[in-house]
Amino acid sequence: MTMKNNRENDDKRMGIIIANDLRSGLTVFLTVAGEWTEQLSEAMVVVDEIGASDALSIAAKDEADNIVTGAYLTDSSESGEPIVLREALRVCGPSVDYQPGRSYSKCHPGLPSRSAACQVELAYSVSGEA
Repeated sequence: MTMKNNRENDDKRMGIIIANDLRSGLTVFLTVAGEWTEQLSEAMVVVDEIGASDALSIAAKDEADNIVTGAYLTDSSESGEPIVLREALRVCGPSVDYQPGRSYSKCHPGLPSRSAACQVELAYSVSGEA
C-alpha cells in the first residue's frame, strides 16, 4: 500500500497525519501515542523525515486493520494547524448534519471555538482569497 504524502521535499517542514475514521467517517489525526483523535490539538506534529516515515507506517498498519482510511501526511504549522486549504476545510468537519443532535461543522460563526484553519476557510469562502 502506498501512503500519500502531499508535502514538498523539504526537511524543515512540519506536518500532521490526517485520515478518516472508518466507523464515523469523521476526520481524525494521529497522536503521539499512535492513536487517532478528532481533536486537532492532540495531533502529533511531525518535524523530520524519520518521524514522518514512522508515523506513516503506523497509519498504513491502521489502514490495513480497517481503523482509518485515506491517511496521509500534510503540511502544518508548529501548533499542528494545517496550512493547505484542503486540509483546513477537513478540520472544520462535515458540511452537512448527517447525525441529528450533533454539530459537526466547526466553521460556522457563533460556535464557541474555531481553529485558525477554519477561520482561513471562512475568510476564503467570503473573499475568494486564501
